[in-house]
Amino acid sequence: SWAPCAARFPDRDDPIRSFFSTSWTSYAERDLNPFHFGSSSEPLFGVYHPGAGGALARGVVLCYPLGGEYLRAHRAFRQLTRLLIRAGVHVFRFDYRGTGDSWGDALDLSLAGAVEDIGHAVDEFRESAALEKVSLAGLRLGGNLALEAAARRDDVASVVLWDPVVDGSSYIQGLDWVELGIDLPTGERLPPAFPSGSRGSGGVAWSKGLLESVSARSLSDRDFPPGFRTSIFTSWADETLPGVV
Repeated sequence: SWAPCAARFPDRDDPIRSFFSTSWTSYAERDLNPFHFGSSSEPLFGVYHPGAGGALARGVVLCYPLGGEYLRAHRAFRQLTRLLIRAGVHVFRFDYRGTGDSWGDALDLSLAGAVEDIGHAVDEFRESAALEKVSLAGLRLGGNLALEAAARRDDVASVVLWDPVVDGSSYIQGLDWVELGIDLPTGERLPPAFPSGSRGSGGVAWSKGLLESVSARSLSDRDFPPGFRTSIFTSWADETLPGVV
């Protein structure tokens, strides 16, 4: 029976609708625009969250990390989105090719492709929110990718790196890897249905090319072009990185 719920909302015809329209319901969840964009053959999935109230002429593209960190970052990015839109800032979240609800599977993901996807996201976001410039904010490898994408454009006002990957080789070595095979009850092992050199971590397959690209990446002073403001937030002290908070 809906009687107990209806009793809480005596002035509402629909207690369920009333429940989800209460003040604590997140604005981010009530006013969002999910859609596909980019190439029709390799579409990207994105979500545009308009800023609350009058909305400032400011917008942020959120750049996710990769692999298992992508999965674990979802709640943090949802929370960050809520804070930003309540402050009147437009927010755009999206999935790179080979991740989430965008085209492709994990083995289609590449760093070069992800940087290109950030560019597509910026173009789509600027048009959707009528913005001249946007900011980029990325977590872990997403921060590295955001910095690389911003260096190629003149419509990025600032970049925020949240616990970026300083040394790609050390980062790869620090992940928990598993063999991409299947153990059968008989004791036999089926070979993995992935190309040679692929590895698995955090429930996600990494291609050999992606592993090599990440391992070759490092963050240094030369990666910080002067055309926009860069801020770095880390959970560790690193005096070798400029702008660390």
